[in-house]
Amino acid sequence: MLFIILSTLCLIYPNITLVDDNVFRRNIVTKNLTASSILESYQLASKSRSSRLLNGDTKQEVLTFITPWNDDGYRLTLEYGYKFSFVVPVWLQAKIVNNEYVIHGLDAINEEWLTKMQRRNPHIIIAPRLMFEIPPLQFSMESKKVIESLRLNLIPLIQRYKFQGIFLEFPMYFSNPTVIKFLTPLIQGVRKAFSSKQAVILADVPSRQKFYYDSATSKIIQNVIKSLDYAFISIYEMPQDPSMAPINAFNSLVEWIQNDIGGKLINKVILGLPLFGFDYFGNERNYVFGNDVAEIITNNRVRIQWIDMYDEHVMFYTANKQSHTLYYPTLYFLQRRFDMAASHNFAGVGFWELAQGMPYFFDLL
Repeated sequence: MLFIILSTLCLIYPNITLVDDNVFRRNIVTKNLTASSILESYQLASKSRSSRLLNGDTKQEVLTFITPWNDDGYRLTLEYGYKFSFVVPVWLQAKIVNNEYVIHGLDAINEEWLTKMQRRNPHIIIAPRLMFEIPPLQFSMESKKVIESLRLNLIPLIQRYKFQGIFLEFPMYFSNPTVIKFLTPLIQGVRKAFSSKQAVILADVPSRQKFYYDSATSKIIQNVIKSLDYAFISIYEMPQDPSMAPINAFNSLVEWIQNDIGGKLINKVILGLPLFGFDYFGNERNYVFGNDVAEIITNNRVRIQWIDMYDEHVMFYTANKQSHTLYYPTLYFLQRRFDMAASHNFAGVGFWELAQGMPYFFDLL
């Protein structure tokens, strides 16, 4: 998951023009992609209010993160809320302050947006992210105190803001099997903070490719996933892999779930996908978003190639006598991942982060 956004990046979402035909009718969900076709189409989104939340008889969950540092996410979820089942605002942190376990980030809560969303899109579960910044060793040594303190801190927040769920993230806890064992009781304690039995508890679970779990650790993670309503498992930003969400990462995830976690639990897993990209040049790597990609294509001669090894499009260009290799999601790439998730019975798909994408991506949802 992406934690830091560099201030030098473009955080302006492209203008949206509504049109009658979606990307499928316009025949642009294709492997044979050109830079000019992106420029001609990326700002065009269909007027249709169709949604993959109900695809035939199969309900497919769609989750998106939004961030306080990119206000467009608030606007887009209001406009396109009918396409999402979960919205995760990146607001809260669990910290230790003066030997007390507290929840910070309340000043980031956008109450005006929250009220509008709950009124306009009542079907959506708004589950704020709670990022655990308590050191792993301290958490494991004082887990009962941590769990009870956070439960008591959450109760008034849930009541005041009418939250129907929460998204938990523990960046470093999965690196230690001893710490992972305490996550199941933590999730159970958080669940007790909600008065409603319909409350939804989600969490970010790093894949085996990120922490190289052995079979014993995988069994512990199995219990963690069982205690959740949904586990968000991403296949982007894989170690030592330049591409965005390569096919081998997806296949490895499916194999891990089926062989070590328990195949039936795949219907609790939301496949995490990126709406950002990477631009490599020399020894550097920059994050790029939708508007950045459009600007690069406008100002440079960009060649696009489908790379079978990654099952992704890759863009190549030269700027200031420097060769660039750019990875950014395309319509065909995203649709491929959606189809693979559906065919393997994943619960659905999720994105980091909504306002980093392009308008025509909405036609896929």
